[in-house]
Amino acid sequence: MKKISAILIAVYLFTLMNVSASFVDVENEGNYSQAISRLVQYGILSGKGDGFFDPDGGLTRAEMAKISTIIAGLESSAASGSETSIFSDVEESNWSTGYINTAARNQIILGYPDGSFAPDKSLTYAEAITVILRLLGYSVEDLGNNWPHAYISKARELSLTEGISFGDYDTISRKDIALIADRALLSDIKGTQPPKKLIELMDYTISEECIILATSRESKNLLSDEISTTIGIYKKSDDTINDYVTKKVKLVLSRDNKVVNVIPAGQTGKDIIIQSVIGSEMAYTENGRIGSMKLSDTSVVYYQGAKKTFQEVKSVIETGMTMAVYYSQDGAYDYAVIKDFEMIGPIIIYSAFNGSETAIGNHTLKAEGLRVIRDGFEAKLSDIQAFDVVYYNYISNILYVYCDKVSGVYEKALPSKASVTKIILSGTEYELETQSAAQLLGEYPGSYGINDYITLLLGKDGKVAGVVDINATDLSVYGIILSGGSRISEDEDKKGTSEYYVNVFTVNATNQTFITDRDYNEFRGRTVKYTFKGGLMIPQLMPTVKLSGKIDAENKTIGGYKLTKDAKLIDLAYAPAINESGEAQVKPINLSDITVDNLTESNVSSFLKDTKTGEIQFIVFNNITLSRYSFGILRKKTNSECVLVIDGKESSYRGKFSPDEGQAIMANIQNNSLVELKALAELPVKGSLEAVDVRSIRIGTNDYPLSRDVSIYLYKDFNYQSVSLSNLSSYKIKSIRLFADKLPSKGGLVRVITFTD
Repeated sequence: MKKISAILIAVYLFTLMNVSASFVDVENEGNYSQAISRLVQYGILSGKGDGFFDPDGGLTRAEMAKISTIIAGLESSAASGSETSIFSDVEESNWSTGYINTAARNQIILGYPDGSFAPDKSLTYAEAITVILRLLGYSVEDLGNNWPHAYISKARELSLTEGISFGDYDTISRKDIALIADRALLSDIKGTQPPKKLIELMDYTISEECIILATSRESKNLLSDEISTTIGIYKKSDDTINDYVTKKVKLVLSRDNKVVNVIPAGQTGKDIIIQSVIGSEMAYTENGRIGSMKLSDTSVVYYQGAKKTFQEVKSVIETGMTMAVYYSQDGAYDYAVIKDFEMIGPIIIYSAFNGSETAIGNHTLKAEGLRVIRDGFEAKLSDIQAFDVVYYNYISNILYVYCDKVSGVYEKALPSKASVTKIILSGTEYELETQSAAQLLGEYPGSYGINDYITLLLGKDGKVAGVVDINATDLSVYGIILSGGSRISEDEDKKGTSEYYVNVFTVNATNQTFITDRDYNEFRGRTVKYTFKGGLMIPQLMPTVKLSGKIDAENKTIGGYKLTKDAKLIDLAYAPAINESGEAQVKPINLSDITVDNLTESNVSSFLKDTKTGEIQFIVFNNITLSRYSFGILRKKTNSECVLVIDGKESSYRGKFSPDEGQAIMANIQNNSLVELKALAELPVKGSLEAVDVRSIRIGTNDYPLSRDVSIYLYKDFNYQSVSLSNLSSYKIKSIRLFADKLPSKGGLVRVITFTD
């Protein structure tokens, strides 16, 4: 029985030692609670019993002797040095004798000239700070005899007393010594090479620098007390580590290799929402503002716990993903972490939200700090519309909303309708994401049949999350014809026969191919509505409409018409004439991409209004962002040929054009032929480069607006070397030239920058 009792007591004591410090008289949040919790875990401090810590209580010199001895790693010396007291007022049987003797012998806390120590005397702030500085290796030789002011100043310089207000001779509280000591433990001991942290005296170790990639909140592959880092998987002592996910730190490890604290690297960074990736450029939003950055193919990006290059992750990056981006001390890109964490969903929304919703499906929403990201942009709950597809990241408290829909003819179920996992809709294959979609498209009562006209609701991966009737949402049946013609059918049922087709860019920014009743090649660049007959799509041309007037980006109006919350804006870059070859070219744009203040009728190709509200649902512009042009430098020119530098690459084109060698140009290139070449206007600039970001560049005292895809070239040794916007400031620029499509006062943007160093 005695043996069993001893075991039970040992287990009880072990449990007490390993329970995270939680006291009824210490608030759970803030610096104090974390510092107290850690120091209790380190064995430096303890509670007063019955769950109390007494944070505002004072501290005696004897208690400080124990604290300092443990921090100095001298606890074993204290145990062996408790037999005889070296001070007249400290009894040999006192609990603190060994600690006091050890602290005094190591010049950490000194006694008084009369041979006493005054163990029960309350400790002042000045005395406590003096002890902490001695532990950090500072002495009279370092700080002089101006006590306590020199010591107070040094503690402030080391950020040990930040946020603490005190008088030099005030009694220090238990919570304040916890905070000061906690900070000191992660400070460097003076004169150690390589630098050594104070906590390392206590048999704790500091890891090499690493990145915390995930905890169990973000990865189901981790246990509840594990974290994944770039140097391995570790156990954690408490949840304060969760705040450092994606950040670069050094780990403070206990003797059993458990993470008890971290030392942050002091990074600068930002959380962004990815919109798109085109080549080396990534468009994003940050707190609702649009931005872009260029990354090299070798830029480091961590994805799902693995180190990758930007080139390797391009294919998995999707609109709406969040990414943490960090920079080095010189402002250059360091690394990024794609926060592709576990989410609830997809959930189909069948009626528009009014903004007062407290749940999504069966999942309660956390109202405080809730973010809504719709189609890659910051939004509100009330922006969520019927037939949107929603996912909820309950860790980051973000709702991701997707609005992509495609309509067409349900042509085939794969591998069969009885066990459907994919379908072919109007010639395009779509993978199913949900069981509910499989039921609506499989062999079930009430399911859709082959040759039915349906609308697919697409989720975050472009997979089918839901299915509705084709007339459930108007926008899904409009698009712009890119090309058309005839071809030999690849379909098993019609293989070898001739069929007509059209490629369509839908207003939801997806490409679809439809089988048609005839050749509609002359419709290239025209907006159409889909109608279906006998399994064929019969395009109906949108009637010609006129729209002009002011663009009010702040109130989201165009020509006096308000835009719907999810209005689609498309720029028609190129529409071939009937006798020309090639495809029409279009791209989705944002209202902020339009730099002119007023529209003329020639700026608008077509638009559609909501029949109920009169608001514009989608609008097709006629090359309003100059999308048909590429921007670069005319590198070389002969009577019959010119060499252009575009996106850092040289290409030769036949033809005679007016710009001269060395000029910045805008080129219309279709089917690998140079159709049009114009010189950009050089802006008069004075002064040197002062600042630059994704929106503008400052030369001298003037700011000039930049296009999102501005091309930058270093002119050196008669060659043009492409430079990223983020690296421009790192050059010692001698001269700089700016080229715009027109004057900024008339809505022009800087398209090309050249400089010498």
